[in-house]
Amino acid sequence: MLIVEDDPSSAFILQKILARGHFQVAGTVSSGEQARKLVEELMPDLLLMDINIPGEHDGVDTAEKILRDHDLPLIYLTAFSDEATIERARRTAPFAYLLKPYREKEVLITIEMALYKSRLDRVGKAAEQRLAATLGALEDYVLTTDASGHVTYLNPAAERVVGRSMEACAGRHLSELLDLRERETRTRIPDICDRVLQPGFHTNPAHPLVIMSGAGEARLVQVQTNALAETDGATMGRVIILRDVTQVDQLEENIRRAQKLDAVGRLAGGISHDFNNLLAIINSFADLLLLKAKPGDPLEKYYRNIRSAGQRGADLVSRLMTFSRRSSSIPQSVSPADVVHEVEKMMRPLIRENIELVIDAPSGLPQLHTDPGQIEQVLVNLCLNARDAITDAGRITISLASRKYDSLEAARHNLPAPGTYVLLSVADTGCGIPSEIREKIFEPFFTTKEVGKGTGLGLAMVYSLVKQNAGRIEVQSEPDKGSVFTIYLPAIEAKPEAGAVREEAPDVIPRGHERVLLVEDDPNFADCVKSLLDMHGYDTVAASSGEEAYEQFLEHGGNFDLLVADVVLPKLSGRMLAAQLRKQQPKLRVLLMSGYENVGQAENLGPGSDRLQKPFSLNTLLVHVRRLLDEPTPKNDL
Repeated sequence: MLIVEDDPSSAFILQKILARGHFQVAGTVSSGEQARKLVEELMPDLLLMDINIPGEHDGVDTAEKILRDHDLPLIYLTAFSDEATIERARRTAPFAYLLKPYREKEVLITIEMALYKSRLDRVGKAAEQRLAATLGALEDYVLTTDASGHVTYLNPAAERVVGRSMEACAGRHLSELLDLRERETRTRIPDICDRVLQPGFHTNPAHPLVIMSGAGEARLVQVQTNALAETDGATMGRVIILRDVTQVDQLEENIRRAQKLDAVGRLAGGISHDFNNLLAIINSFADLLLLKAKPGDPLEKYYRNIRSAGQRGADLVSRLMTFSRRSSSIPQSVSPADVVHEVEKMMRPLIRENIELVIDAPSGLPQLHTDPGQIEQVLVNLCLNARDAITDAGRITISLASRKYDSLEAARHNLPAPGTYVLLSVADTGCGIPSEIREKIFEPFFTTKEVGKGTGLGLAMVYSLVKQNAGRIEVQSEPDKGSVFTIYLPAIEAKPEAGAVREEAPDVIPRGHERVLLVEDDPNFADCVKSLLDMHGYDTVAASSGEEAYEQFLEHGGNFDLLVADVVLPKLSGRMLAAQLRKQQPKLRVLLMSGYENVGQAENLGPGSDRLQKPFSLNTLLVHVRRLLDEPTPKNDL
């Protein structure tokens, strides 16, 4: 206790009373200045202040100054005071007044009650502070109202979404502050605030509402209302919690779209076999017609158009398999200019007529050791983003360059190592990227497009593919000044091996005389291949299944030089058939065909064996047949 009393006798009596009540007296002073100093030093639990103390500041003035900085229970000591002084004293909210002369029991009971109330007040204030801190940290919008729907509290998140401060909202009806609407139509819902004020009201998680913020932004919210009892228990208020589910909803939509993309990829992978088989038939018969056409035949140009269309279909399937990631990544020596020109073919139909596509891809640049499909995928994604960034007429420029970086330059550009790099850049004249989101554009599911118009996966996939190829991607952009994405990819400094160059079929195909066992379950394709082989001197025996082929093999005493078989056959597959036949004829060469993407990469064929991916040209088939038959005798490694 701190006693502020100028009368020594009164101070002595108080000290004796407090000692008998087992209270500790921190100090006794007679002036306001001394009291303020001692409060700072000792931080007492209770202040016993005489109203009439000498000096410039009486007890009321001193108490006002102390209580401005310290939360202390205050009891005034007085013998008499005028009405004006008592009125001033009331404004300091004292717990009680102790009248002189003191009665011991009254003093002790008053002090006990003051300390008890002080403890309760502190607990209550601590709870209020914890609640305020908790509500302030919540991202949910929390409002409380009285029973009639007039707002009594908003947490900071609710202040932000409403666009008004707590002071400006207090006393206003909920309907004046909350603009709740239907999600799909964005139309106002009649009497929605009256419904929200009903205790137990909540929205279906699958059907959130839209709240229009004070800034005009639409946010998706789930709403829940609970009853709130007032302290006197006489009236009931409401606590309303609006949970912002905008980002969650967008994330769920992105996941659904990613699943759809994956399903499309799986579907594309599933139909590729049948589609490749159809293209193989179309292309092969077109080849046959060209082979049989006489010089000057007016139908020859039609045959070539059919063949050209079939090849474009085959290229399209190959690209679809690459983009759907159903094909294996096969690094090889790649000319960056060739990749850019392939992308140019794909992009021409995909961009609007009022967007100019400029290609600056000089030949003679260092080659890349990569999967060309991955680089195509990177460039196509960047070009599509550039197209979407251009709202009216504009230009997209794809350019190539190469540069050698020493250790210092490589570190400055955050490159993984010094050396020669190929620089691929995609520039546009679009709307640009604001600086505040530039660092987020490569994050999965981050998109600035409207809901339903973007998955947020394109640039994340670009970033991932560039990293897979030991490269780096940079972006330079300013609002309304377009964007430039630059990709650094390590180049092959040495010349590529001869084996990395695509083999061209010779102009003249050597003929043969060997016996060939052809196994193909599609009668049209089988007929085409048999006709081709027969035209070039081979003795061809055709079968439509593995079992039939095995019977033909036995019927001819195993006298076959080459097995040409589809990989996928009912019951006995082409590979299983080849293994059985080689047990009886170890010198048998094997050529497996398949409409599935890159199936040959999974086949351990061994020497004396080869594979062909459908669709293929008949010249390619004849080259593979002749090469296999001219190879040295294989060992039985299949």
